[in-house]
Amino acid sequence: MSAPGLLSHAWRFVRSREAAEEVVQESFIGIWRNAGHFDQSRSQAMTWMSTIVRFKSLDYLRGEKRYRLGPGDHDANGDQPDTAMGPEAAAEMSQQIVIMNYHLASLHPSQRKVIELAYFSELSHSEVAREMIAPLGTVKTHIRRGCASLRKHFESHAIQGQQ
Repeated sequence: MSAPGLLSHAWRFVRSREAAEEVVQESFIGIWRNAGHFDQSRSQAMTWMSTIVRFKSLDYLRGEKRYRLGPGDHDANGDQPDTAMGPEAAAEMSQQIVIMNYHLASLHPSQRKVIELAYFSELSHSEVAREMIAPLGTVKTHIRRGCASLRKHFESHAIQGQQ
């Protein structure tokens, strides 16, 4: 559930799919870099990651004006905005996308489809049920089990990455 849930969490702050994806990508960079500092006795992993997304979302909103400036524009201090992504950040973002696609591909097709509809197409559970022509309870079960499976995949990937 981590990536789709965090994307939804970011969207609640920034109200833009594109901005939410940017926030989540930045958050995952921070999460991967600081995974060794996570203390399981203080909070659950999802709570910790959600907190990082919340702070990244707020950072994004504070800096949003900077992103709206055009190439020849300047901010109040006369500085030009730095909107270019460096090669390291681009490589990390690319790696995160590959990891996300790998984990999504590992799901049962029906679980993957309902998760994609719910989190990427931003449909409600009822809308997903209508789209899939399936009972609402079945859709909720597929989402819950799919998210649990994704969580396990991401946690095992994070543990392997630390070794």
